[in-house]
Amino acid sequence: MSGKASPDELFSVLQSLEYAFQTIDLRIVAVKTPTKKEWQNVVTSVIARTESQEVLQKEQKKLPVIKNNDFSIFLHTLPYPSGVFDRISLGEIKLISDYGDSVIKYRKFDPLKLKVHSTKNWFDEEYSWVLRASANGVAEERKEFGAIIQNQNIEAKQLGYSNIEQLLNEIVGTEYRDGTDFIATLSSFARIQNVSFEKNQVFVEVKRPTLLNGLQLNLTVERANNFGMFKQTQKIHPRVLHVQKPKNEENYTLVQEAFNIKEVLPYDRVEAELILRSSGLTIDKMDKKAPLDDVVEPFLKTFDSFCPLEEFKSLLFDPYDYGRPPEQIFEIAVSWLLSLAGFSIIYFGKNIKVPKSPESKKFRERQFDILLAKSGLAIGCADIIAYENNEKILLVDCDIGELDASKIQRLISTRKHIEALLKINGLRIIPVLISPKQLATHNDYVKIVDKTVLETLLKEIEKGNLESARSIFG
Repeated sequence: MSGKASPDELFSVLQSLEYAFQTIDLRIVAVKTPTKKEWQNVVTSVIARTESQEVLQKEQKKLPVIKNNDFSIFLHTLPYPSGVFDRISLGEIKLISDYGDSVIKYRKFDPLKLKVHSTKNWFDEEYSWVLRASANGVAEERKEFGAIIQNQNIEAKQLGYSNIEQLLNEIVGTEYRDGTDFIATLSSFARIQNVSFEKNQVFVEVKRPTLLNGLQLNLTVERANNFGMFKQTQKIHPRVLHVQKPKNEENYTLVQEAFNIKEVLPYDRVEAELILRSSGLTIDKMDKKAPLDDVVEPFLKTFDSFCPLEEFKSLLFDPYDYGRPPEQIFEIAVSWLLSLAGFSIIYFGKNIKVPKSPESKKFRERQFDILLAKSGLAIGCADIIAYENNEKILLVDCDIGELDASKIQRLISTRKHIEALLKINGLRIIPVLISPKQLATHNDYVKIVDKTVLETLLKEIEKGNLESARSIFG
């Protein structure tokens, strides 16, 4: 269900999932314009949830709410299914709550007949499907709406948000877009948890509601040719998932299905697809590449032939008596260690002579491990930056001396600067202080990696557990 979904697909999904969801989490942003003295819909977010009404009512009470004469956020819960779509198509919704009755007016449109766009999105730390619908011919009216919304920036800042759009993102459960009248969010009622390999079998774990039938697992195997293009080599007979008693959680069960496969080579790609049989819509997908028998065999062996592991451990844990500054030896050893763990790394530790100006023949020492503001003032530091694809960036400072509080503060400043620079949701930026000494300390904002942690990291690399090694950093 990616790209565009038809209204029929939306209706089919919402109708067929009566056992997957319990509650409609209804969130309405409305305004009163000078010309119309009644609440009018700006955007209505209808979120289908698996939790009870009682649980969601407690959750809604924690959400930020602005309510004044011109602008209001209405939060409500309804049993699923509730006929909320029919009520919207009639042109109004009447809400009855402890705070009094409210009527929200809609332009008379049927959300199930509008153009619907669907995307996969994160909501409440779970995958969810987001479907958007917009009415046409309302540009002038929306100008009035936009002016009223922008007037709420002060109240949004008083609640701790940078602007009203950031607050509205949290209310609607996804990115707020001007021009969207209606958002339906189907929170993750079923999900592929893991795909793993063992000899000639693939194991797929699926989390789903205990009462929901009609889910199907499809499995295909693809192999890359010499040009890097993947082509299907096997299609495994699909598996229908039936109702089972819960094993892990009150309303969910974790189902494991084993698929027999033919010969699978390292780096073959196995795709597991979870579909809703009634509509054929894809609920979740997961790709996994078949692993090597010994992940680090070629890399670690090659490294060991240049620098035997015992010598490497000496560089890492006792970086003295090598004819160079010990802090530089330690930084180099740490950069090698991070590479062996599977990080992409850049080492900044050595100063470089650069021209004082484009025309000048005079040179100055440039410290690339010092992060400078445009004004030239130092605002942070990093000896090494390490990157795990689309997962995290490590800002690493190496220190062979005693724990330095000022270095910790500079690392925190570095992280804040990079976060503001990148503005990428989901990418973790982790400041790390690494020392060859035993440090009995912990910091909430900087990851402290001392001798004990380094030893664990090296052991995981030697065993080939590269993912486990990288997870040590968070």
